Amino acid sequence: MIDKRVVAKETDLKIDNKQHKGQLANKFIEVALVYWCTKTKDMSPETITWLNVSRERRLNLLAAIEGGLSIDAFWQETAVLMIQLFHFMERNGYWSSWIPTLEKAIKLCPQRECYEQVRLQSQLSQLYRKSARFDDADQLFSQLLQYALDSDNKQLMASIYREQAVSFIARNQLDLAEESITTAYKYRQSDLDKQFAFICETFGDVYRRKGKYSDSLSYYERALPIRESYEDPYAIACTLNDMALVYEGLGEYEFGLSTYNKALEVLEDTNNYQSLKFLIRINKGVTNYRQNRLAEAEQTFLGINLFELKRSGELISQGLALQNIGNVKLKRMKHEEARPYIEEAIIVFESIHDEVRLANSVGTLAEILVLEGKVKEATPCFDKAISLLEKYPEHIWGQKLLADFIEQRNNC
Repeated sequence: MIDKRVVAKETDLKIDNKQHKGQLANKFIEVALVYWCTKTKDMSPETITWLNVSRERRLNLLAAIEGGLSIDAFWQETAVLMIQLFHFMERNGYWSSWIPTLEKAIKLCPQRECYEQVRLQSQLSQLYRKSARFDDADQLFSQLLQYALDSDNKQLMASIYREQAVSFIARNQLDLAEESITTAYKYRQSDLDKQFAFICETFGDVYRRKGKYSDSLSYYERALPIRESYEDPYAIACTLNDMALVYEGLGEYEFGLSTYNKALEVLEDTNNYQSLKFLIRINKGVTNYRQNRLAEAEQTFLGINLFELKRSGELISQGLALQNIGNVKLKRMKHEEARPYIEEAIIVFESIHDEVRLANSVGTLAEILVLEGKVKEATPCFDKAISLLEKYPEHIWGQKLLADFIEQRNNC
């Protein structure tokens, strides 16, 4: 067990390559773990920026974790450090490379089903879902749910069912998502904590996709004051972004635009969370596009750094950016410029098994082929888009796309 009296400064933690490969002395590992546990206990925006600006600093942190995992006596403290780091890794573009470290930590746990192992498994399930590894996520959900049932841990039950609902949303299985989030709501322990905010936001996501905009908005409005009470800019901006999507669904475009601007203002004073900023700008561009402000929409989409977005690993945002650049170029009759963006969007959405967004991209490609006079090539694309969308009758946007593609297919 680590001696909590050990203290350290950042200058004490510089390491060479040999140390980084796991040859740190036990004392150095002890000092480093205490230091990093203390530094990351309160992940304020300032701390997040402090970590983001220095690659060497992050390497030192990862080296401490690797060293801690190599010694059974340090496993618990290392796991606590990893749990504290989860949102930093998830929100700042490091989550895909974090998965192997989580897997390793869980495997090396010296005590089965301890609190820290369960937390790490829960975090890993979320990253599996973000990576579209749905079978792996479902397997972890089952293990965690059994543990929660055996221990009568209602808070964990609520967390698992809520994450399961988000996983169903990612697969466009909205009825199953609604069942799961309703179960999570039943097991909630408070109406004022972060978990309740997550539950409300997930209800909002389900109902927004089903076209029940008033119900959706009511849940986001319950979540927002909780997010604001915790002063977490990322979470506040996420909720505002989702609310703006609802306003757009209600046809309140100007109110939606002002809400996107408010979300960006929340993140304005930080260089963190670039992926979220990109997503908000994409959605803002879509609102301009739907109001036929095409030049403004194109400028917004082209202002998004696609290289940085790809680096972040946020595949949905990548696909949305590519799709919408293609959309606006197509609408402005630049179909030759639109095509490579749409073709790349198809690859992205295929990789994450998002069949509704994939159908949108495939149908858009069909529209481009028609404009190019390639009707014979367009027809099977329309057919593929239609067959995909027919699987999701509860998805309101998907059904609008379906009707549009059927009409275009019939006119070919």
